[in-house]
Amino acid sequence: LFRSFMSRNLYRSEQRALEVSAEAIEALLTRISNSAEFGHSTRSQEVLRYLCRSVLSNPEEKITEHQIGVAVFGWDPDRDSGHDTGVRVQVSQLRKRLDHYFASEGLNDPIAIRLPKGSYSPVFEVRESVSDTLAPPGPIPMPVTAAPAVQRDRFTLRLLIATNLATVAVAIAM
Repeated sequence: LFRSFMSRNLYRSEQRALEVSAEAIEALLTRISNSAEFGHSTRSQEVLRYLCRSVLSNPEEKITEHQIGVAVFGWDPDRDSGHDTGVRVQVSQLRKRLDHYFASEGLNDPIAIRLPKGSYSPVFEVRESVSDTLAPPGPIPMPVTAAPAVQRDRFTLRLLIATNLATVAVAIAM
């Protein structure tokens, strides 16, 4: 059952990914560049634009650290990049910025860009609207925040453990 669910969703994701146009990605890149998260980081903007445009122009080609270094950082093409961590560090920061952007300012963007770990090739995800995937028919439920409940549960658990330990201590003392 789980495999069936996953394969259906992966297939649906692949189908939606095919619907992403270069124009939609360029519009998204402009929104991302103008955001508070990316506004002051021109290097992140440059790396993101390079990665997205590379995938759009040649989706089958694997993007390498060396290609990014030459195209974005201005490295000499003959440079040995084996010990230089600049590209890896920048892409790691870019992943974090993208995650933060799509969890805040870009929460309602119809397309999300993800950079899977271990890869320099971005993945474009067409997001389904909340009403299509999560909301049952009928009135829209009020948002529920889980953080206070989790804190209460932790407090209750700690209180329960302390009470049990005190009970055991009293039983041993008798």
